[in-house]
Formats: sequence, structure tokens, C-alpha cells
Amino acid sequence: MGASTSAHPAPGGSMPASRLAHFPIAFFVATMGLFSLALATRAGGYGMAALILTGALAVVLLGLFTLHRLKAVRYPRQVAAEWNHPVKLLFFPAANIAILLWSLLLQDSVSGLSQDL
Repeated sequence: MGASTSAHPAPGGSMPASRLAHFPIAFFVATMGLFSLALATRAGGYGMAALILTGALAVVLLGLFTLHRLKAVRYPRQVAAEWNHPVKLLFFPAANIAILLWSLLLQDSVSGLSQDL
């Protein structure tokens, strides 16, 4: 029962190389769906719940952008492979759609930021 080498963190205490290199662009689809849930929650009259969801999802979305940016800097070949893959390519617009949904949620409360997004 030896430990595998992929379970050990990379030098500097960061995420193991294999995990970051294989971080999928498809995670942005989850934020897209959850922002849609927040929009439905707001439309259903649960404004406070929608506000809490929006704040939490903004943190998640910014975290995903940060991780994918790190992946692009450290592992550009893996990002290029996703871009050239016929199915994975279709997930790249999910990040932009999530930003659009986020701006819809911010439209009433922070209209200036909503227009900037």
C-alpha cells in the first residue's frame, strides 16, 4: 500500500501538476447552471436567497477563472488540446455565458458593474 507520487503536492505547496494540467474547461458549465438557478430564485420572489447565491457563485466563478488562467500559463499545450478537441471546444463559451448571467443578476443592484461586465 504505497502512496502514489501524484498524491504529493508540487514544489511550493501548490496543486499537484497532473491535477492542474487536467483541470477541465467544462467546470464553467456548472456555474452557468447555478447562475440560472439564482435567476430563477430571484424571479420566484426569494431575493435574499438569490443575493446569497450570486455572491457565492461570483467567488466560485472568479476561482475557476484563476485556476484556468494558471493552467493556461503553466500548461499551454493542455489548453490548446482542449481548444482543438471537437467536443471540449464547445465548453469555452460557457465561461462567457456565465458572465452574462452574472451581469443579469447584478442588473438591479449594481447596474454600473452589470453594464461593464
